[in-house]
Amino acid sequence: MAGIGGFALLWVGLAGVSQGDDIWAPLTLIAVGVSLWAVLLVRRTPSPSGQLTAAGLYALGTVGFGALAGSPGAVAVGAGATGALAATFPVLLRAANRLLDQPAQVGMEAFDGRKATVVSWDFGANRGTVRLDGSLWNATADVPVRPGDEVLVVGHERMELHIIPAPVAPW
Repeated sequence: MAGIGGFALLWVGLAGVSQGDDIWAPLTLIAVGVSLWAVLLVRRTPSPSGQLTAAGLYALGTVGFGALAGSPGAVAVGAGATGALAATFPVLLRAANRLLDQPAQVGMEAFDGRKATVVSWDFGANRGTVRLDGSLWNATADVPVRPGDEVLVVGHERMELHIIPAPVAPW
């Protein structure tokens, strides 16, 4: 629904721009091309057809604007910018993937993989309290643990940590 609404607004915008005497219509193609590149980055889909479409729309917008304005300089800059953006897209995609693949730094997800110490435990309910970085947290486990045991946080549900016994070094 949002996509249909976006295209409807694009057409309304194009119709409005075309009613004026200005030559701004090609600039909307630049916006669509850049938006497509952004979508490809966020979705992590480096499809050649998507990249080619984004570059083509950007080129049509920049070169078209320069041609309609009668500016050879703008045409040259538009063509150069299109080539530069198309060439640097793979670099941007790698950087985006590297940033998006990093573990969470904040929030409950940041606790995953961290060690905690059991403070108290209800053996019947398999739940209790653990100390993680000096703070006390409610926790549950599928196997019983004892106070003083080191455990590993493997997930959470709301504000309750899911834990397992920490692996012991074999030496």
